[in-house]
Amino acid sequence: MMGNVVKYRRPGGLLVPEVEDLFRNFFDTVSSSRECPVEIFEEKGELVLVIDAPGVAADQVEIRTFPDRVRVKAAEEGEEEVEGRTYYCRKRRTALNYQIALPVEIDPDQVRASVKNGLITVRLPRRGKDEGRVVAIQQDD
Repeated sequence: MMGNVVKYRRPGGLLVPEVEDLFRNFFDTVSSSRECPVEIFEEKGELVLVIDAPGVAADQVEIRTFPDRVRVKAAEEGEEEVEGRTYYCRKRRTALNYQIALPVEIDPDQVRASVKNGLITVRLPRRGKDEGRVVAIQQDD
């Protein structure tokens, strides 16, 4: 015979279990909302930025590029109610607002972007070579 499943609690908690759960749920929500579902990598001489954006269409996204950063915004549309559904949990977000510092300088005029299967892919060609400049050193007497 199977009984109800009960969440295990560590003995000796400092607070009443319900209050501990309240704080835990609050901080889990805050920490998960601060995560930035972004991947940045280099491929064939350009940076590639991939952002998780489920439910976002291309016409909802604004991408603004600068030599050292990228800003991605997507407006959140009103959630439509579906007749006959009763929601018990709904944590989907379609609003994005990220400003991402880039590890190398890019050419903002050559950036390409696409949206497919809930992923925004931004291709950022590097600006020139990152070889630096040799500085002549003078001997002080």
